[in-house]
Amino acid sequence: MRKSNLIFLSDLAFITDMTNHLNELNLKLLGKHQNIATLYDHLNGFKIHVKYVDAVIEDFENRFIDFKEIEDALNMQDLIFRRNCTIYNQILFILSEEKIPEIEEFWTQDVLYAEKHISLRKHLFNVKIH
Repeated sequence: MRKSNLIFLSDLAFITDMTNHLNELNLKLLGKHQNIATLYDHLNGFKIHVKYVDAVIEDFENRFIDFKEIEDALNMQDLIFRRNCTIYNQILFILSEEKIPEIEEFWTQDVLYAEKHISLRKHLFNVKIH
């Protein structure tokens, strides 16, 4: 298999995986009977997951160092262990740094007042979203 095909397949797998995670987040955000805290937690959970994946990609070369040492013996020159993952890191950085819309933009002053004065949003109130 040619190296360009392996790179394409690697890119396709990454994009497919990230699209799946975004679809899962979208479904969680569309669910009914959720409060503000739950929606906010879904978004923050996604950002944490993206940062974890980014850390794994940054550590990619260290994870496969043993394969590099025996690469010639296994005739794996075309494998993707030397893949530059910079583009993946850039995509993940954009996803993790994307600002979560401030709750103030969406909710009434009563909800804002309650949020400012109680730290545990999950136990504060249950706002139905339809």
